[in-house]
Amino acid sequence: MKRVLICAGGPQPAFVKVVREQYDFWIGVDRGALNLVNSDLPLDVAFGDFDSVSSEEFELVQNRARQLFRFNAEKDDTDLQLALMYVVEQFPEVESIHIFGGLSGKGRVDHLIANTWFVHDSRFASVIERIRWIESNHEMCVYLPGVHQIKNELDYRYLSIVSHTPVQQLKIEGAKYVLPATDFDEPRSLISNEFLLEQSIVTLSFEKGIMTVWFVADDH
Repeated sequence: MKRVLICAGGPQPAFVKVVREQYDFWIGVDRGALNLVNSDLPLDVAFGDFDSVSSEEFELVQNRARQLFRFNAEKDDTDLQLALMYVVEQFPEVESIHIFGGLSGKGRVDHLIANTWFVHDSRFASVIERIRWIESNHEMCVYLPGVHQIKNELDYRYLSIVSHTPVQQLKIEGAKYVLPATDFDEPRSLISNEFLLEQSIVTLSFEKGIMTVWFVADDH
């Protein structure tokens, strides 16, 4: 099964976290393709209207990419949505999808919001739990109903748990702030929970709904 890295167009992707051997397929989206080229990282496929790069920069991408899809700037889907649809179609059994530069607070906030809304897009339902959004000081992943063991593999301090829908029997164990099984009739943001120093695993369980979990570094 493929392990896919997608570099979106947000500024300063967290390539310091990239281990080449972790990925089998590399996708660049618009300026994200240029970021891969400039960082001397592989580029299997490039997607975008490329309105954020110069003609000289586009030529660099074109020369490096093994395959390139260029779209009109006026379209119904974002470049990142088109890239993710490609992954769903080409690699339906994909093992993991790591997206860099998709949730950067230094880029356009409307793009950040649009990207978090992928959890509601039925076209990505089959892979949504295999997507991890990675930035320099935070990461995000999606959980569907069940019991989940959440590991603090990179020593993040904060754990923010956000429901994107009403949720039933949400329970948090092993964190600084625990929550007994609770129903929420509307989306709720439970932010700034914390991992315990003596325990790096938090158990999250719920019976109905869609949750995102944000791993956030200390600001100081």
